[in-house]
Amino acid sequence: MKKLFSLSLLVVLVSVLALVGCATATPAAAPADKSTGAPAGKSADAPADKSAGAPADKSTAAPADKSTAAPAAKSTEPWGGIKYIRISGPAVGTMGAQVFAIMAAYWSKIPGIQASVFPETARAAWDLDEGKFEVGQMINYQYLSWKKGEYLPQGAKAISHVRHFQTMTNSIAAIVVRADSKIRTLEDLKSARIAGLLGNGPLATRDVYDAANMAILQAVGITPENIGKTGGKITSMGMEDAASALRDGTIDAWLAGGSVAGPMANLNPLEQTSGLRLIPVPQDILEKARQILPQFQAISVDWSGSIKSQQQPFSTLGTYINVVVRDSLPDDLVYEMAKQLFDTAALPDIRKIAKSQWTKHTENARIGSDVWEVHPGALKYYKEKNVPVRDSFLVAP
Repeated sequence: MKKLFSLSLLVVLVSVLALVGCATATPAAAPADKSTGAPAGKSADAPADKSAGAPADKSTAAPADKSTAAPAAKSTEPWGGIKYIRISGPAVGTMGAQVFAIMAAYWSKIPGIQASVFPETARAAWDLDEGKFEVGQMINYQYLSWKKGEYLPQGAKAISHVRHFQTMTNSIAAIVVRADSKIRTLEDLKSARIAGLLGNGPLATRDVYDAANMAILQAVGITPENIGKTGGKITSMGMEDAASALRDGTIDAWLAGGSVAGPMANLNPLEQTSGLRLIPVPQDILEKARQILPQFQAISVDWSGSIKSQQQPFSTLGTYINVVVRDSLPDDLVYEMAKQLFDTAALPDIRKIAKSQWTKHTENARIGSDVWEVHPGALKYYKEKNVPVRDSFLVAP
């Protein structure tokens, strides 16, 4: 009887173990079902499922999906899959901000594209270079230095992914005196009381007006350190304070500036009251100034409509301000961006705000671009419009 009981118990144990084995073997087929999308209820039906097993499904199904699906999606997406153009623009409320807002509005008319402007930060150039933005603005002399890895802020890397799209305007130096001043030449400034925005460090790292005007003064031997020996003085002063001081006669000359459109806004009230006069920069001095500050260019400007005493164009030291794009933007998209800017009402709308700062694109595409590598998409558009640019200038050294 005991033997019969033991035999029955053994049969039960074997049956239990068999059931446990089936229960633990069944989940092995689940990964295969997940990779292929098979309904869960069919996972353990056929012997074929067991022979293929999880390893076979993992090695064939998943890689096949990745290798075929992704490239097909990219090839059918317009503009390389880009849907947003993030623009790093000038501070809100400025004329530049209004200009960039117009560009964003017209670029948003490109099918599938939404363009938006964000106020730029101190790291705007590197944010663009690193791909946090697609469009921004940059000054020639900054680009020339930063591309070479010179005068970089702490922790910043050399610029390498920024390309020229459009030359927007320029910034120039202008040393001004009152119309009744006895000062006529740069030499006369050696004993004058001069004010301006004075920075620290190399000229190539300073504000445009400060750098350009100081290079001109240095070209005639005037520096903040030695001007006292000849009875003069250079004082650091903000624009509003300098305008008031020149009006009141507490300074003799102001290291000011402007652009191709005309003098900086702070000079206009002075012209209407006391009147202004520009101190001319002879060609030989201008060449010396360029040797001191090679990142800047000699620029000819006509302010006859703004300053009565200056009815002839004059040459001074300055630099160009450019609309720039990242090199990762597809050529066809940048080409379309150029078309939207110049073949529509965008340019007339911009001119209403910027007056003469935006001239014909055939001129603007040329000026300032000699130090840049122009984006191929923009270059294609300009060539179609017979823009007089030299290809040898458009290849980065």
